[in-house]
Amino acid sequence: MKELERIEVEKREQEEKLRRGLQVAHKICEGEENEQYAKLRDYAHELIRSNPSSNVYLHVSLESHQFERLYVCLEAYKKGFLLGCKPLIVLDGCFLKGNSGDD
Repeated sequence: MKELERIEVEKREQEEKLRRGLQVAHKICEGEENEQYAKLRDYAHELIRSNPSSNVYLHVSLESHQFERLYVCLEAYKKGFLLGCKPLIVLDGCFLKGNSGDD
């Protein structure tokens, strides 16, 4: 019976060590994550500085000042997209009348 009690005590001690270790790991990860979010504004400014014609939009909540979204479109991507596109004529909401009598 004493052997069973000793095993139970050891098991509880191991579980407690594991719980404390997980708490420490969680704090480390949360801290690193918060530090990375704090650097987003600097990252956005660096992108604009190094790529002046690029679009960088960083959206932060006005109330809580928490990160919501980041949009980045580098100038090289814009140029490549526009060079690869073929000209396109768009007629939106128009009705064309011709000699065929069709409306």
